[in-house]
Amino acid sequence: MEQVCDKCGKTVSGVIRVSEPQDLYNYTKDWCFACVYEKGQTDLSERKRLIVENL
Repeated sequence: MEQVCDKCGKTVSGVIRVSEPQDLYNYTKDWCFACVYEKGQTDLSERKRLIVENL
């Protein structure tokens, strides 16, 4: 069953339900694996940068 990613708009074979801290009253969004992976990489880079700055 084809589904559409709410983040990039691509039609994919499967999506992952995600929610963000600012989504208190909006429940979840459907993201494809590529968008989830990209967000994870961005979050990891940001955390590493903050750790280095705080040393």
